[in-house]
Amino acid sequence: MSVSKKHYTLLVFSLILGFLTYNSLAQTVLDNIPQNDTLSIIRVDSLEILQTPPPDSTFVLSDSLESHLKDSLVEKEKKVVQQVYKTTPVVITDSTQVTYFTESFSNLMLGRMQYIDTALLLASYFDPLDKPFSIYQTLSNAGTAYQPLELQTENPLGFDMQFASFKNYLKSKNNIRFYIPHIPYSEVRYTMGGKKEQQLQVHFGRQFLPRLYISIDYDLSNSPGPYKNNKTNNSRLGISGRYNSKNERFGATAYYFHNKLEIQENGGILHDSIFSENIEGDRRVITVHLNDAENRIKSAGFGAGTYFCLSKAERVIKGDSVVMKSKIPVGRIAYNFDYQRNRSAYYDKSPLSDFYKPFDIVQDSTQTFDSTTFVAIKNRIEWNTLSYQKYHNDIPFYLYVAVEHGYYKSKISEQKKFYSQLTPSAGIIINLFKATRITGNAQLISSGYQSGDFMLHGNWLQYLGTTKKNIGALFFDFKLKNQSQSWFYETYESNHFRWNNNFDQSLFVIMEAGYTVKNRLTVGVGQKTIDKYVFMNKDARPEQIGGTINIQEIYAQFHVPVGKFDFLGFIKFQNSDNEDVLHLPTITSKLKFTFTQPIFKKAATFQPGICINYFTSYYADAYMPALHSFYLQNDVKVGNYPFIDLYIALKIKRANIYIQYSNIYSLTQDFSYYTTPTYPMRDGRFYFGINWRMYR
Repeated sequence: MSVSKKHYTLLVFSLILGFLTYNSLAQTVLDNIPQNDTLSIIRVDSLEILQTPPPDSTFVLSDSLESHLKDSLVEKEKKVVQQVYKTTPVVITDSTQVTYFTESFSNLMLGRMQYIDTALLLASYFDPLDKPFSIYQTLSNAGTAYQPLELQTENPLGFDMQFASFKNYLKSKNNIRFYIPHIPYSEVRYTMGGKKEQQLQVHFGRQFLPRLYISIDYDLSNSPGPYKNNKTNNSRLGISGRYNSKNERFGATAYYFHNKLEIQENGGILHDSIFSENIEGDRRVITVHLNDAENRIKSAGFGAGTYFCLSKAERVIKGDSVVMKSKIPVGRIAYNFDYQRNRSAYYDKSPLSDFYKPFDIVQDSTQTFDSTTFVAIKNRIEWNTLSYQKYHNDIPFYLYVAVEHGYYKSKISEQKKFYSQLTPSAGIIINLFKATRITGNAQLISSGYQSGDFMLHGNWLQYLGTTKKNIGALFFDFKLKNQSQSWFYETYESNHFRWNNNFDQSLFVIMEAGYTVKNRLTVGVGQKTIDKYVFMNKDARPEQIGGTINIQEIYAQFHVPVGKFDFLGFIKFQNSDNEDVLHLPTITSKLKFTFTQPIFKKAATFQPGICINYFTSYYADAYMPALHSFYLQNDVKVGNYPFIDLYIALKIKRANIYIQYSNIYSLTQDFSYYTTPTYPMRDGRFYFGINWRMYR
């Protein structure tokens, strides 16, 4: 396994970030000492929310940095403050805990934050598709197209700017992180795999000026792949900044992202028997459908947001700290501007390949060059009831109303079109009796493209006890959505595919109910009903059914620690009442089982583990590279194969080191490991990785 000069450069850059982190610890602590001598608390970030992860219908893993590291850093901060103030013991927060919020300051004020987890339990999850409660249909290499093994109904209203088959590989406005580090934070994650596969992630966040925070995230995935024309080279960068005034009346955020995906497309292997019967052990010489095809995707954007509280603030002493409150709570106004440009291109030097013959007649027989370009400009203004106070998902009452205007430009081949949309929206949160939380929001496209589309969403959460002391919570979620079809289903033109449809809107009714216990166990049932469902048929063309389709789900998600053992995973049963247009595996599941043992007098932690992914046999969708889309097929079943990974992880201070052998069941010579027809999954292989988190 070799490392390119480019990757060495990135590693050197990562070490420089770590050096900056090391040299700025003392200055950061001193810069954030309160000016009021009577105040005995450190608030490194004036917008910090001190909380533990709230119970919710989705699982949240808490930060698990080892206590001896936390204690040492906290004690150093205490000594610095006590030497300056000569005061009684200081109240200190956990300075090693790193949280972040996304999109806007409103999410921060409402306690909608996520935690960077340092647990060994998650150390070996290096791929963007490695998630504790999800399982995907993929191709033969890392970084290629994928599809969840369940029906996705979460497409937002409005003009479709998503690359659905590559979404997890892309930075966007919705997942740009605004870090809240108590001290400068940087982290490097590097993984090497077989066939020269490499994964690199660099995360950095710190305060550069008083109340000015900068965050950087960079991710690189490079894998030549085991088969011909199977290489991927994907990179993504996200940069964000945030600032708030000293009295917190005004705040601003800004962000920039850039994504570049280069994915060679081989259309799968030509003869499945060559693989399934292991006739040819050298995967590099197995014949594939396409030898010169490639998808390239570029997505970039930037934006900024501001808020302004409409009333002045006053300082109020609350316990051992000082908080800001409105004299007259009249809320705040917020404004956001967003720009995004997406471009995708499909290349093939051999457009007359037999692979394309079942589809439309080729227009250009010399080469395929299909390109699409989209530009979006959005302006959004909002008023809400937030002012200065921060919450932990326990706000008594919250209301917002907003309006957004979107302007869009598309270019498909040589055809240009222009669209605009005006979308008002509103939302509410009500907490009652410290035991009941009701949330709701609504959207309506009132004019322009897709006018008349709407969405209503409501959630009820009932604790059996109170929010802080309970034996679990019941939840119910309801969504009603009337949505026009994506531009892709309506009108499309390329070298191999052309259609012009006039589909009706689809109506979605989605319900979910269940019970959750302290973020350890969630069980639930769900019902999805779709009227006039649109799908990609056996000819890889959009088609709409006239009636309804129903999907029932029963699932359980769990994280059960028993002494030194951990059980983490999920199991889901699902059923579609119309298998002619929607194929789903009856059972999907994932289980991770680990044993954790301190060693070397607790100077390190040792953890062996096993992870098993499994789904029952079914007619999985085929994949069409020219559309980077999956479509229906009724000829080949895949599944009923246990994908088993074994790993050993070691935690030494701030570094997690692991070695993993993936798909160990392939050693049994059972060559049925497909998740997509004609695309065998990778053979058994080793990975070695290190996650190094730096604070000082």
